[in-house]
Amino acid sequence: DHAIFTDPQNEANIGIGNLSDAFTTGTPVSTNLMTFDSTNNSLLIGDRTGEAVHSNTFIGYGAASGITTGYSNTIIGHNSSTKNEGGFENVSIGAQSGPIDLGGSSTVYRTVTVGYQAGSKIRQDSTVIGFQAAKETFEIDVVAVGYQAGEGAGAHSISIGKNAGYNSSNDYVVAIGYQSAYDAGGESSIWIGNKAGYQADNATR
Repeated sequence: DHAIFTDPQNEANIGIGNLSDAFTTGTPVSTNLMTFDSTNNSLLIGDRTGEAVHSNTFIGYGAASGITTGYSNTIIGHNSSTKNEGGFENVSIGAQSGPIDLGGSSTVYRTVTVGYQAGSKIRQDSTVIGFQAAKETFEIDVVAVGYQAGEGAGAHSISIGKNAGYNSSNDYVVAIGYQSAYDAGGESSIWIGNKAGYQADNATR
């Protein structure tokens, strides 16, 4: 077993209280499983987390393990945001949420990803919420809310609802409703309602 703190005598100074019963099993890779870095204003909890750098909060096994120079990130979840080496000002919550795909960008910034495998390849200025929402979407300025919403959507797109905007691919598409703009074509199109624009071809505003 391994103590979480290498110097338990200093536990009172960091306000944690009595950690005499706090142990782990197995063989951790990281030297410390909990790090309070007052110099960099960072908090790391878990094995194989990313680097403290500046103003980072990483919680979970492998959380932000790919971040080496990025700053002002809050990453919570098992193996979340493992790709984003230089990313900054991101929030990722959920197992494997945020940039984890090896084919994704190494510097993603100002994104919010919440949900299992949400935004695996997403790029900057995006908000992705839901199970596998925008999972394979390699675009910027994407808003996707719902189960697999915005999966394969284009840049500057909005997809709200289960499977909304799924594989719509074109830019500036607004899809609101269950499977709206599902596999639909047409840049700058707007689809609202249950299956609105489902497999529609080349509709434009």
